[in-house]
Amino acid sequence: MADDPFYSPSHKPSPPRVPRPGDPLWSVRANGATWEAQLRYHGEYGVEAQLFEQGELVIGCRFDTRDLAVQWAEEERKAIERET
Repeated sequence: MADDPFYSPSHKPSPPRVPRPGDPLWSVRANGATWEAQLRYHGEYGVEAQLFEQGELVIGCRFDTRDLAVQWAEEERKAIERET
C-alpha cells in the first residue's frame, strides 16, 4: 500500500537520493593539499559555494546570487594561496 505510514512493517523506504554534481569554479594545490571550490544551485534559496580540501567538505556558504558566491570563493582562494 502506498499510504502505509513510515513505521508500518510493510513500508518500503524510498530509494536513496543521488546528489547532483556541483559546478566547479577552481582547484588549487597548496601545502601539499588540493583545494577545490564548487557552486550548488538551490533554486529560490540561492547559491551555495562549497570549499573542499582533498575531496572533503570544509565549509559551505549560501548566497542570494551567483556573483556573490563566486566573489566569496575567489577571496577564499586568495587566502589559501597566501598561506603557501
